[in-house]
Amino acid sequence: MWRGCTHWISEVPVRGPSNMMKSHVEMCVNCENKDKKKAVSWCTYIECRYFVCKTCKTKFHEKMGHEVLPIKTIQQLSPSLAELSKYCEEHTDKTITLVCRDHDKMICDVCQSDLHQDCKLISPEKAASCFKGGTAMCSLERRMEDQTQVSKKILSKTVEELRTLNETKIELKQRVSQIKQKSVDRLNKLEEDMHTEIDNMYEQCNETLSKNKDSLISSASLLLKWKTDLESLKQNTSEFHLYQSVKFLEKRTNEEESEIRKNKIATVPTIRYRRSELESNMENLLADLGTVTLENVLVQNPELHCDQEGDDVGIGGGCFISGDRLLIGHYGDTKLSICNLDGSNCRTLNLDYKPGCIIPYDNDHALVSAGHEDCDSDKVFVVTSDGIERELYSSSDLKGIGGVAVDDSGDVFIAGYSSNNIHKLYNNKQKRGIIMTVDDVINRPTGLSFNTETKELLVVNDFHQSINIYKQQ
Repeated sequence: MWRGCTHWISEVPVRGPSNMMKSHVEMCVNCENKDKKKAVSWCTYIECRYFVCKTCKTKFHEKMGHEVLPIKTIQQLSPSLAELSKYCEEHTDKTITLVCRDHDKMICDVCQSDLHQDCKLISPEKAASCFKGGTAMCSLERRMEDQTQVSKKILSKTVEELRTLNETKIELKQRVSQIKQKSVDRLNKLEEDMHTEIDNMYEQCNETLSKNKDSLISSASLLLKWKTDLESLKQNTSEFHLYQSVKFLEKRTNEEESEIRKNKIATVPTIRYRRSELESNMENLLADLGTVTLENVLVQNPELHCDQEGDDVGIGGGCFISGDRLLIGHYGDTKLSICNLDGSNCRTLNLDYKPGCIIPYDNDHALVSAGHEDCDSDKVFVVTSDGIERELYSSSDLKGIGGVAVDDSGDVFIAGYSSNNIHKLYNNKQKRGIIMTVDDVINRPTGLSFNTETKELLVVNDFHQSINIYKQQ
C-alpha cells in the first residue's frame, strides 16, 4: 500500500536527479519495493523530491496539488538546479518548513525557535505563490537576457583581440630583429661620443683647476710681501704713515681672505665614470633598448544594465548635492554613497560613524550628523560633491543629534535630543553655541526645519509628540 509522503519520507532512500544517469532506469520510490514500477516523473514538492511512477503520480501527487516534472525535463536541467535540497542550510537534517521575510531566508522549525522568533514568517507555498510572473522573476529574466547579450558582444571583441594579439606578436618579433641589427652601430656611436665627452670635460676641469692654482699662488706671494713690508714699516716709519699702511693692508688682506675662502669652499671639478651594465654583461644590451611587458588593458565593453542599479543596501537618508548628484546614507552602516540620479557612477565613502541627519548645505555641500538620537552623537560633518569630508561642529554640550537645519544665511541649527538644547553655528564661524534650552521648552527634540520666508524655526519636540515654532530674533 502507498505511504503518504509527509509520514514516511525519512524511512526510504531518496533518489534525486543528481543520482540519475540518463541511461539508468529509475524506479518509483513509492512502490519500488513491491511492484517495481518504472518512474516517469519527479515530484518537486518540498517534502517529496523523489521519482514516482505514472500511477503514483496520477493517484496521489497530482491529487495533492504537487508539481510533477517528466524525467526528460529533469534530465535537461542544470545539475545545480536539480540538486536543490529540501533541507535547511543551518540544520541539514531538518526539512524547510518556513520562509523568513525579514531575512529573506528559507528555514526549519529549529531556526524559528532559535533565531527567528520575532521575525515575519510565512509558509513556502505562500512565498512561492506570487513568485512566478512577479517582479523578482521578471528582474532575474531581464538580467539573464542582458548578461547573455553583453556576453556575446564581449565574446566578439575577445575574438578580435586574439587576432590583434597574434599580429602584435609578429610585429614585435620583427622590431626586435631590427634592434639587434642596429645594436653594433649604436655601440660604436656611443663609444665615439663618450671619448669626445671625456676630452671636453678634461679641458673644462683643467681650466678651472689651473685658475684656482694661479689665484692661490698670487695670494700667497702678495701676503708674504705685505707681511715683510709691515715688519719694515714698524721699525722705520712715522706712526701716522704706519696707521695708513695698516688700514690699506687690512682692506687688501680682507679681499685676499675672501678669495681664499671662496677657493676653500669651492667644489673641485673632476671626471667620474659610472659603469654601464654592458661592461660586465653584454646580454643587457637589449634590456637597455627596450622591454616587452604583459599588461592588462581595459577594453571598452558594453555595460550590464544592472550596473545602472544601486547596491542592495538600506537607505537611512539622503539629499541632492550639486543638483545632479545624490548623497545617500547607508542605514545601520558607517557608509555614505554619492551617485547620479539614476544610481549610476556610484562612489562609497567609509566613515567612522553611522550617518544620521543628511540635508543640503549649499550647491556643493551637504551636512551629515554622526548618528541620530544617539547619546554618542555630538558632531556634524560637511561632505562635498567630490566625497571630501570634514568636521564642521562638535560640542561636549551636544548629546544625541535629533535634527539639523540651515537658514537662508547659511547658519546651521542643531538639535540635541539627549542634551535638550538647540545649538547654532553662524555662517561667518565667529559665533557658535547653545541658543535654546529646557528653559525655552526644548525637550527631546527629534527634528528641525527653518522657514526662510517667515524666519521661523520649527522644532519637533517631546520625542515626536509636539511641535514648537520659534521666531528668529
